[in-house]
Amino acid sequence: MFAMSKGVQATAKLVIKDFLDVMSACEPGKGCCSEVFMVGDTPMSIVVFPNGDKEEVRGNVSITLKNRGDAAITVKCMFTTDVGSWGFEPRAIGSN
Repeated sequence: MFAMSKGVQATAKLVIKDFLDVMSACEPGKGCCSEVFMVGDTPMSIVVFPNGDKEEVRGNVSITLKNRGDAAITVKCMFTTDVGSWGFEPRAIGSN
C-alpha cells in the first residue's frame, strides 16, 4: 500500500499467510489490521476484510485505509497484491 498526502509518501505492508484458508474461515466484517504507520504526521493503518466488510460483499476482499489520527486528510493510494494493483484517486479520509 502506498499513500501520499501533500507530497508526503509512505509505504506499509500487511501479510496474511494462508489467505485462502483465512478467507474461507472468516465471517464478513471480521478484519486483519496492519501495524500503525505514519503518513506525514497522520497515523494510518490498513484493514483487510478477507471475506468482505459486510454480508452483501461476502466472497470478496475489502481493503480499507484507516485514518487513526485527529485530522481529516486527503490521500491518493495504491493497493498491490500478488494478483494485481489498484489505484485510488485523491479522497478525503476522516479521522478515527
